[in-house]
Amino acid sequence: MPTRACVADALEMLVRMTHRGACGCEYNTGDGAGCLVAIPQGFFRRVVAESKGALGFEALPAAGDYAIGMFFLPTDAGQRKTAKAAVDKVAKELGHAVLGWRRVPTDAASLGDSAKSTEPRVEQCFFAKSEKPVTSSPDPEAQYFILRKLIEYELSAKGVGDDSAFVCSLSSTTIVYKGQLLPSQVPEYFPDLAAPDFESYMALVHSRFSTNTFPSWGRAQVRGGEEEEEEEEGKGQEEEEEEEQQQQQEEGQEEEEEEEEEQEERVLFLFPISFRPSSFLVSLFCFFTCSPHLSLPPFLPPPSRKNEQPMRMLGHNGEINTLRGNKNWMRARQGSIAAAGLGVPKDVLRRLLPVVPSRTSDSGSFDAVLELLVRCGRDLPEAMMLMIPEAWQNDALMPEARRDFYRFGSAIMEPWDGPALVAFTDGRFVGATLDRNGLRPGRYYLTKGGRVVMASEVGVVDVPDAEISAKGRLMPGNIFLVDFEAGRVVKDDEMKERYAGARPYGEWLGRQTVTLKDVVAAAGGKALPPPIAVTGAGGSGAGAAAPVVRAGRDGASSAGGNGASSAPAVTSAAVRRLLSPLKAAGYTRETFDLLLLPMATEGAEALGSMGNDAPLAPLSRRPKLLPEYFKQLFAQVTNPPLDPLREKVVTSTRCMVGPEGDVTSPGE
Repeated sequence: MPTRACVADALEMLVRMTHRGACGCEYNTGDGAGCLVAIPQGFFRRVVAESKGALGFEALPAAGDYAIGMFFLPTDAGQRKTAKAAVDKVAKELGHAVLGWRRVPTDAASLGDSAKSTEPRVEQCFFAKSEKPVTSSPDPEAQYFILRKLIEYELSAKGVGDDSAFVCSLSSTTIVYKGQLLPSQVPEYFPDLAAPDFESYMALVHSRFSTNTFPSWGRAQVRGGEEEEEEEEGKGQEEEEEEEQQQQQEEGQEEEEEEEEEQEERVLFLFPISFRPSSFLVSLFCFFTCSPHLSLPPFLPPPSRKNEQPMRMLGHNGEINTLRGNKNWMRARQGSIAAAGLGVPKDVLRRLLPVVPSRTSDSGSFDAVLELLVRCGRDLPEAMMLMIPEAWQNDALMPEARRDFYRFGSAIMEPWDGPALVAFTDGRFVGATLDRNGLRPGRYYLTKGGRVVMASEVGVVDVPDAEISAKGRLMPGNIFLVDFEAGRVVKDDEMKERYAGARPYGEWLGRQTVTLKDVVAAAGGKALPPPIAVTGAGGSGAGAAAPVVRAGRDGASSAGGNGASSAPAVTSAAVRRLLSPLKAAGYTRETFDLLLLPMATEGAEALGSMGNDAPLAPLSRRPKLLPEYFKQLFAQVTNPPLDPLREKVVTSTRCMVGPEGDVTSPGE
């Protein structure tokens, strides 16, 4: 039951949370905002009918038999023609008929000069469902996933991809409206969103394109080349518009060169969600914060201008602090990805890789992997459980079946750790999950009328106290989920037990897993090497008291037999001789005692609290090692450290070795 109220509420919430976003030096240039909605069928049928064939077709096929692609295209006429030709080529190859193109009405009157200088041309392309799809997947969205990926591949091959042309969304169920906008500019820039018949049963709204990056249209699209005159009929008006855009671009570039590059801005996220299941009205609004970002030093390369917050299946706040490892692991396992559930020939599968483009942000990387898992046969909640698991290793109260699910998942997919709160939808499900660190809030209200409001703060929507039936907050590792097919809110435990019990994960683990204890037992009872002794306090070498470092439970190390992990005191002359060259190289005594020595003596990496509030190397007044200028440390933002009790629960030292399973296969 799509309603106008759902869209209106989402846009209103976006505007109310403007203080969570950011603007540039220009008051009217924002850092990006957008809206994902279910395709408003009535609206587009009216638009097509009123065009009277001007779009290239007279009427839309039945719902589900067509898809809409939202494109950012070059303003240059020649490049735009090349981009459209690439789209036509791929569509024809996959059996999709291109019904026609629609230029999306936009109103840039309220935009600042910086935003106007790189403003793209926004168009929608209508595709008919392929009669002979290249995929055998039962998921109708799978063919459009392949279509979009191959279009991106072709655009890059033609030299108009990435910064010149970009596919915001391509789906038969959802569509994305976004740009370098302030929240209040979203409905102003896109008149479509204000139409009375622009209705939806769900919406996901966000401001801020990505974590710790510079705001620009480039987070969604950057065009290249200079404007040229149109050669087609009716070019006069478009020529004037393009000349004006070119002039604005040149003026904007001059202003940008004169601006101070190193400026500090408050950068914040906003992700409201609103939806309506068939049986009752539900509105879910999720608002999140992101830490401030700093300008890059002048000697570093400029940030990537690729899309950073695609928002095709999710919006997220915070940051994925394990991103570098996650991207490298996905790149490393591409050779084992069969994508059997996707059902495409090997030559097509090769063109869909890499799963994660090298320059994509944490939002874009997560979205790309999540979409692949879903299109290969996993339900969206199951894929979220796999990518963002709750703290399971040290939870003695967790049901065994759920523990087996997470244990099996850890062998094929490394966790994507935040701190982050992720809102997600695929049209059937909509929900949000908080990672196991729990450093991002998610508060919700349930009304007697079936409405749900979820946000990082209260007061984001007017809900009379008399209408509230329940309220609470999303806990670390929990998932808040609405199933549109079932028409209800699904409890966290119910949902997780359903997916944990769907397959015999415990049996699979029993047949496939070999532990270190098994290896030791298979060695014939040979004695283990003696414990490592380290010279203790008060000694100068031989004969000094030496605390013994032994392996404890679960591989944890202890000194002096007290069970507490700690580095022994360093006083021997041999060790002290190491300090001078290390200090000269930029290493501190703290680094030596807390990091290097435990690794040397215990054979394990030292663990500490999450969070590092030390200044970035270019901004520090203390000497820093050269590598620190070119890499970001874990949690190098203003995240608070975890308390010792929570750290013991959420941190994991488990390491899986050996052959990996196919991450795209739900089976053994």
